Amino acid sequence: MSMALAVAMIDEIFIHEWIKYQEDLSKDGDEDLHWTEDHLMDLMLQGEYSELWDFIMKVYRKEPSKKVLAILAAGELEDILVAKGDEYIARVELLAANDQRFKNLLGGVWKNAMSDEVWQKVSDASNKEFFDS
Repeated sequence: MSMALAVAMIDEIFIHEWIKYQEDLSKDGDEDLHWTEDHLMDLMLQGEYSELWDFIMKVYRKEPSKKVLAILAAGELEDILVAKGDEYIARVELLAANDQRFKNLLGGVWKNAMSDEVWQKVSDASNKEFFDS
């Protein structure tokens, strides 16, 4: 097995486990999967934003439940926009303009400590009604 294939498999396992943990949170889910949250927090604290962005995109492309999308939006996506919004807002706007599902995802992001300029762009690009239904 090649190293690239091994890394891709580990990536898939991690994404699957994170989604499972989020789905099970309100059902007294498996606390053994909390390590997935710890790993993502480590990425943020270490400034590994490109890895965090890749994670967001991979989870999003799995088309998880609305519940998981809400957690992803108000968690990792919001975190990256707070920390590095100026660097990521152009790709966020482009994705939202070309992909209704991403526009919906963006509707779950809150302002938090985002700059006013980035927040305005997020608000303009998002579908805030998606999570209201």
